[in-house]
Amino acid sequence: MAEKFAKVESENDAFHSKLSVRNAVKNKSISLRKPANIGCYSLEAKNTQTKSYSEDLTQLRYLYLPTEDCFCFDLNDGYNECIHWGEPDSEGLSHMFKWILNNRSKFKLANEKQAGQSLNTDFVCFRGLIAQIMSTPYERNEDWCIHATKFNGTIYLINKVTERKKAVEANRDDSCNRACFAGFRFEHYICTKKPGTMPKKNLIDTNISQNQLCAVFRTRLNTHSCVYAAEMDCIESDNPKILNFIEIKTTKEFESKRQYDNFRRYKILKWWAQSYLVGIKTIVCGYRDERNYVRKIERFSVDRLRELGEEYWSPNICLNFLDTFFTFVKQCAYVDDPKRVFEFYCDPLNKEITCRELKEEEYRFVPDCDIRFVQLKAKV
Repeated sequence: MAEKFAKVESENDAFHSKLSVRNAVKNKSISLRKPANIGCYSLEAKNTQTKSYSEDLTQLRYLYLPTEDCFCFDLNDGYNECIHWGEPDSEGLSHMFKWILNNRSKFKLANEKQAGQSLNTDFVCFRGLIAQIMSTPYERNEDWCIHATKFNGTIYLINKVTERKKAVEANRDDSCNRACFAGFRFEHYICTKKPGTMPKKNLIDTNISQNQLCAVFRTRLNTHSCVYAAEMDCIESDNPKILNFIEIKTTKEFESKRQYDNFRRYKILKWWAQSYLVGIKTIVCGYRDERNYVRKIERFSVDRLRELGEEYWSPNICLNFLDTFFTFVKQCAYVDDPKRVFEFYCDPLNKEITCRELKEEEYRFVPDCDIRFVQLKAKV
């Protein structure tokens, strides 16, 4: 049975629709088709504004865990020098568009002789956006905003920073900044560019956190086909042809049962969603003490994460909500026109997602050059 959503017409908004998060929660059995890695690209920071794009594995890193029993990683090291580690990526889907244009053949159907204008894909976005949607039924504090536009049968989704998040960022104190930096710093203690070679302990490149290896995945949830890119931390292999990706995380040492329960309720849910979407089996976690030092590292399997969180959240509810949200987006952003942009805003306080059309040209995010290129390629 088709989903029904509340629709409102108003003088200011040509289109306005609502989705109740509470009413969308279901616990029926559902699964995501095993994500298939269909490509990779590397991004290297040339300065604070631009990144060099290459369709290769130049930014691939290899896991290198300490072999000694006693170790101490100072996650404050480089904090004052590496000033751009926490800035959000403002380039949107530009690199993803580039990868798609260079890999049109990977979107061709089996019975097609050559790729046409259509990608034969319902949604294109980043992994983080999907993980965010999956966590929404259990989110109590963070709001989110997503912009959507439909072009040649595919809906493109991008995350936008909300006013609430801007205010939080503006008032974030030094301890919060250091905790965020700690994740980047920990990666560079246990990841190396050459397999079997000990990582450099000094953080030399101040733009190092802007370098990325992104993998592109294809999957399907119910009737929705998706292609998304995800920044990958490293692989646990000496062979770059075997992309056994590993997720690297940090968390503060637990000082009480309440802290541990919150870890299981919220943080582990996000870790699970991020890993599940790209087929990662193992998470490596460093525990930070009050001085931001790591002296303990623990491995978690994705199955173990699910077990730790089963008292607080259900994968079925997460995936069913994602399924409902995708259906909602399809019904709202149904017009195939990259000049039409729709905003989806989620307020966790009233558990409601509202959609409205954005009329202003400034919100368009599919570049004209990409539109012309796709149309030209289709005529060749």
